[in-house]
Amino acid sequence: MFERFADSAKQAFFVARLNAFRDESKFIEGHHLLHSLLVGQDPIVLALLNRTQVSADRLLSALPSSPSRAVDTGDREIPFSEELKRALAFAAAEADGLKHAKIGTGHLLLGLLREEESAGRGLLTHAGVHSEAVRTALREPV
Repeated sequence: MFERFADSAKQAFFVARLNAFRDESKFIEGHHLLHSLLVGQDPIVLALLNRTQVSADRLLSALPSSPSRAVDTGDREIPFSEELKRALAFAAAEADGLKHAKIGTGHLLLGLLREEESAGRGLLTHAGVHSEAVRTALREPV
């Protein structure tokens, strides 16, 4: 499943999984992925947010916080929620539409913005981050 994802996107999934375990969630949700994109200081995401004049720190403070305790995830898998699966399909469609071979963190951000049931979408749009602005920025070199 992850062969088409850029390394930075794979790293975001790893952190999202840890966030879901810390929350004792049964699923990896969109807000877990958004948190990982922001807390990881991903340069693409930060540049896209900067172009829309939105602070990653402001978005992070508005997200539900995960408990800070360490967690042993072991080998147990945690599945993606249906919401996140749809967001990933949107991310792939965005990469295809932009004729990008790899699905990167910017595409993941777009996927979250397109998923109507994503809590991350509401947070992003309320802060002033909109799909078209992110899409336009992805067309240009970051």
